[in-house]
Amino acid sequence: MIAQGVIYDAKWGLNSGEIIIIYERGSRLALVYNRLTQTWEHLQDSEAALGLIRGIGLGLIITSISGLGFASYPLISSETNYRVNSLLQTYAKQKETAELLAIQNQDKADRQYAQTFAEQVGITNLDFSVYIPKIDARSPVIKNVDAGNEKDYTTALKNGIAHAQGSSLPGTNGGTYLFAHSTNGPWNVSQYNAVFYLLRELDPKNQDEIYVFYDGKLYKYRVAEKHIVDADDVSWLNKAQNGAERLILQTCWPPGTTWKRLVVIAYPDKEESPSDLNNLNRSETGQEEIIYGGV
Repeated sequence: MIAQGVIYDAKWGLNSGEIIIIYERGSRLALVYNRLTQTWEHLQDSEAALGLIRGIGLGLIITSISGLGFASYPLISSETNYRVNSLLQTYAKQKETAELLAIQNQDKADRQYAQTFAEQVGITNLDFSVYIPKIDARSPVIKNVDAGNEKDYTTALKNGIAHAQGSSLPGTNGGTYLFAHSTNGPWNVSQYNAVFYLLRELDPKNQDEIYVFYDGKLYKYRVAEKHIVDADDVSWLNKAQNGAERLILQTCWPPGTTWKRLVVIAYPDKEESPSDLNNLNRSETGQEEIIYGGV
């Protein structure tokens, strides 16, 4: 048997009543629908129930948003990382450019100052020259002269001050080792090109100034030490590549002889001498030394 018919039509407008369902063998089921209506109304009036419903709704919304966020995280992360990295790279390039420009401007200013100062004191060679105001000494410097080769350094000393091969250069760590002739009297200064004839007059107490022009720039030093050492004491030269930046000037002592050596040590202006300065004038045991002729 196929059941047909309408159990309840909403157009009837009944708010309560009884629904009777008759099925096989005369059995019937009665549903009182006003109770269902009352139950829904009761739920609407209950704060706890409304809170539960709202909680479920909010949970569904959060779950949806979380799911959307989880699904889109790789895209958002990639986009964010790209933007941040782009900004960082742009900032780094701008900073690098600014620093490079500042260095270039400073280098240009330094070279201009060196050129102006050289003209004032009568220096024409800005590649490598020395000027000592106190003793009015000025001379070009011949670079990388073999201090152990008499022919080599004799030729160099005819043209100026010799820079010892293997020693440091101005503006770098270590000692810039320069040596030149002295003489036994002012009448021989020209004959022997005795640039360092008056080197003995430099006084550490006065911190006398020494200017070195190198590669178009000016380096200023102040005298800090003065020593008279044996003729074969080359510890100053052997250790010239080590330690703080300094200028080492050497000539024969007494002037015009080869008995001993006068060594003057100067440090960059406003720099203090290192505490281990006294260790620099002692040779290391067993170290091979360069023996060079008297100048």
